[in-house]
Amino acid sequence: MQEIVTSRDAVDYLVAQIVRESQLEGVALTEVERKMLYFSETEWTLPDIDEVSAEFERSFDESEYEQKIASLISSLVRRMKKDDPEALHTWNAAVHAIRDEDRYLLIHIDAANQLPGKQPSRSLFLLSMAFGAVAALLLIYLVL
Repeated sequence: MQEIVTSRDAVDYLVAQIVRESQLEGVALTEVERKMLYFSETEWTLPDIDEVSAEFERSFDESEYEQKIASLISSLVRRMKKDDPEALHTWNAAVHAIRDEDRYLLIHIDAANQLPGKQPSRSLFLLSMAFGAVAALLLIYLVL
């Protein structure tokens, strides 16, 4: 398991995994697309990120890019769950390490969790169960 010590370690690990997944899936990532995974206005980032960001704004559709990266992340996490739980543990540790930072990468990670076909979260399940219980109690109250 790769050790995640710093925020930079976490970002480097996450980006490397996404780039690897793009290669496995046969999804091309340009240098600009790859570098945009490091984008942050307040945290450590690449030294040329301002130029990269300007090129991205000129040449790319942001929503298409976000969908592309979210899809890669979703596939990556699904594959890790199936084939390599230890890598998934490292992925989750890396995400946790940057969770409180202002990073564009977190938008992609969160979007991957919202893609159609994803399992509903446990909290959504519990909320649904609570709603159902309240509805059942209300129905019983109205009948009696």
